[in-house]
Amino acid sequence: MKQATNKKSPNTNLLEGIGQRLREALLILLFTVALFLLLSLITYHSTDPGWSQFGLSYSVKNIGGRAGAWFADVFYYLFGYLAYFFPLIIGYASVVLFTVRASEAVIDYPLLMFRLLGFVCSTLAGCGLATMHFLNIGKSLVMGAGGLLGTLMATGLVSQFNFQGSTLLLLALFVIGVTLCTGLSWLGLTDSIGKKLWMIGKKLSYFVNKLAIRFFRYTQLHIKKISTTSSSIVIQAKSTSQLPVTKAPKKAK
Repeated sequence: MKQATNKKSPNTNLLEGIGQRLREALLILLFTVALFLLLSLITYHSTDPGWSQFGLSYSVKNIGGRAGAWFADVFYYLFGYLAYFFPLIIGYASVVLFTVRASEAVIDYPLLMFRLLGFVCSTLAGCGLATMHFLNIGKSLVMGAGGLLGTLMATGLVSQFNFQGSTLLLLALFVIGVTLCTGLSWLGLTDSIGKKLWMIGKKLSYFVNKLAIRFFRYTQLHIKKISTTSSSIVIQAKSTSQLPVTKAPKKAK
C-alpha cells in the first residue's frame, strides 16, 4: 500500500513564498505612507502653500514638501486634529495585513463594512467634540480643532440639543464607533480592569500588612531594649546608694 504523504507541492510552496514577500512589500509601503503623512501633519506650517490658502513664502517648511503641505492643509481643514487618525489607521492596517496568515487571508466584507462604519462614526463624533471643547487649542488651524466636519456636526447638534445634550450624544457616538471599528468589548474591558485592580489591591494589602508586622516587631524589640537598659540603670543606682560612706579623717590642729 502506498502511504499517504502530507507534503506540499512545489507550486504551493512557491505561491506561499510569493504571498509572504508581497505582504512584506505591502507592509513597507503602507508603513512608509503612514510615516510620511504623520510627519507632514506634524511639520504643518501656515505659510506653506496648500488647498485652503496660498503660500506666503517660496520655501516650503513642511518635511513632505509641497505634497506634504497640501495633504496636511486638506486634512486639517476637513478633520482638524482628528487627521492624526489616518496615519495611525494606515499603520495599524499594515501590521494586520503582515501578521495575518495566508490561509486566513479571506476578506470578510460584512466585518469590513462594520469596521469602516465604526471609523466614520468615531471620526465624525471626535471632530464634533474637538470643535466644541478645544476652541483654544484649535486657534492655529483654519477651521478649528475639529475641522469643517466638526463645525458642521457641532452647529447642527447644538441648535437642536444644546451644548450638554450634544456632548452626550457625540460621546455615545464616539464610543459606538470605537466599538465597531476595533471590536472592543467595554464589558470585557471593565471586567479585566476590575480584576487587575483587585490583584493590585490584594498585593498592596499584603505588602502593607507585612510592613505593619515588621514595624510592630521592631517597636517591640526596641521597647524591650529600652526597658532592659532602664532597669539596669535603676539597679546600678540602687547598688551605688547602698555602698558604705567613708568619712574623711579629721586634720590635726
